Amino acid sequence: RLARNHIRRVLEGMGLKKITEAENGAMALTHIKDAEFDLVVTDYNMPEMDGRELSEFIRFNPETAHIPIIMVTSESQDSMHMANIQQTGVNALCDKPFEPTEVRAMLAALLGE
Repeated sequence: RLARNHIRRVLEGMGLKKITEAENGAMALTHIKDAEFDLVVTDYNMPEMDGRELSEFIRFNPETAHIPIIMVTSESQDSMHMANIQQTGVNALCDKPFEPTEVRAMLAALLGE
């Protein structure tokens, strides 16, 4: 919850207004099936369905495959978990803590702004 609150504050500080939160990957999947999204920010480590599984679902579903995905993680990018994460279709990896300057650059690159 603390991490979600921090990410929400950072995104709102950048002017993003319509933000939907989910407690885990399974809940996120329900939201993604029910509405259209311009961006998904997911943590790697989540209960029920982790960020890798969520990203794979988004990428392999033709209706959602276009959505950019930023994955937030405290895992080392050299770790076994992160070694092949790009294959799941994640567009960008963001280390914790979720830093506004880094996120702004990622969003500009992903959304072409």
